[in-house]
Amino acid sequence: MILVDCNPEHGTRYPYMMVATCPGELAAFGRKLGLKAEWIRRDFGIEHFRINALKRREALMKGAREASMKEIVASAS
Repeated sequence: MILVDCNPEHGTRYPYMMVATCPGELAAFGRKLGLKAEWIRRDFGIEHFRINALKRREALMKGAREASMKEIVASAS
């Protein structure tokens, strides 16, 4: 499952985080959005893409689920 956060980090170019609940799923879903696997970040101990509002909307239209940061952090454990 792909999750995108619903609490934007204001003042940044890519204010949203997109994560996957299963290994390997993030890169595959990212390709559907035109994202490259080498853009995956691993800071905060969570493998994720940082995305803008347009990509967030596209991800939701393609099946991602909106989630709070609490849910996103829980999915990484």
